[in-house]
Amino acid sequence: MKLTFKIFGVALLGLMVLTTSCKKEENITSVKDAQGNTYKVVRIDKMFWMAQNLKNSQGMSPLTSTQLPGAWSSSAACCCYYGGNSSYPAYKAMGLLYNSVAMKKSLCPEGWHVPSSSEWKEMVDYLGGANVAGGKLKDKDNTTYWQNNIGATNETGFTAQGSGYMNNGVPSFFGIMGMYWTSDMKVYEVEAASTKVKTENGNDKNGYSIRCVKAVEKK
Repeated sequence: MKLTFKIFGVALLGLMVLTTSCKKEENITSVKDAQGNTYKVVRIDKMFWMAQNLKNSQGMSPLTSTQLPGAWSSSAACCCYYGGNSSYPAYKAMGLLYNSVAMKKSLCPEGWHVPSSSEWKEMVDYLGGANVAGGKLKDKDNTTYWQNNIGATNETGFTAQGSGYMNNGVPSFFGIMGMYWTSDMKVYEVEAASTKVKTENGNDKNGYSIRCVKAVEKK
C-alpha cells in the first residue's frame, strides 16, 4: 500500500511539473478600450505595449481649437488632439494629449495601465540604454509625423511619433518630439533630432501622450 501511494505521488508530481512547463505565454496583437478604439500591440521584453497613443476620452469632451488655451486646466481632467484639431488626420491618428488629472483616470483598456517610470526605464535599458533606445522606438516617417527624423529604425514596432505636447493649453513641438506620461508624474521623451530617450518631471499644466502597458502572463 505504501509503495502504491509513493508511486501515485511521484506520478502526480510529474504531472504537475509537466502541466506547469506546458503553459504558454499569452500573445496579444491588439487591444480595445472602453470607447471601442482599437490599438496595435507589440511585445518588448516582458511587457506588452500599445503601439499607438491612447485616444480614450471617456468622461471628458476633448477640447477644441476654439476652447484653447482658455479652457485648459491644471486642476480638472483635460484632453485634446494636438491644437484641438481632430479634423487633421495626422493629429487624430496620434491620439489625445492628457493633463495629469486625466492621466490618473482609468482610461487604459481593462487589465492595462499607465506605465510607471521604472517600467519605462526597464524597457529603455532592455533596448540598450537611453542613448540608443529612441531610434529603436521611433517611426521611420520623415514627412507626416516627424521633421528631420534622425536614426529611426522602429525595430521594436513601438512607432513613436512626433505628437508634441500641450504647453499650458498651447500646442508645441509637433513633429519634433513625442512625450509620454508615467503614472508617477515623470515624462519620457523621444526627439526627431536624436536617438536618445530623455526623462523629465511632468508638469500639471501640460498635456502629454499615453502608452498603456500590460505584463506578459502565462496561461
